Amino acid sequence: MEKENSSSDESVALIVGVTGMAGFSLAEALQKPTTPGRPWKVYGVARRPLPDWFPSSLIDCFISLDALDCADTANKLSPVAHEITHVFWVSIQVHENEEVNISMNSCTCWIMHLH
Repeated sequence: MEKENSSSDESVALIVGVTGMAGFSLAEALQKPTTPGRPWKVYGVARRPLPDWFPSSLIDCFISLDALDCADTANKLSPVAHEITHVFWVSIQVHENEEVNISMNSCTCWIMHLH
């Protein structure tokens, strides 16, 4: 499902939470001809496998990983980290209370360690 990288100046997005409502809409928006930075290469990330209903034309590559598992995240994103120019974090997990929500959903420090 990968498309060729046509230019070193290409905008490359990593959408964490691509199968959710915001991630799906963002992937759609990046494919529009009027979107700044076009053409976009899009890596879509989600915990679960890509659903059957998800149009493969919206992303160049799908990566299934648990972003709260630092080892899994580093292992799966390290090979493409050098390409990424923009990270869109639109993923969320809902837990039993707000304190746990804040703790679990603020684990983004792994992005800095990929390069």
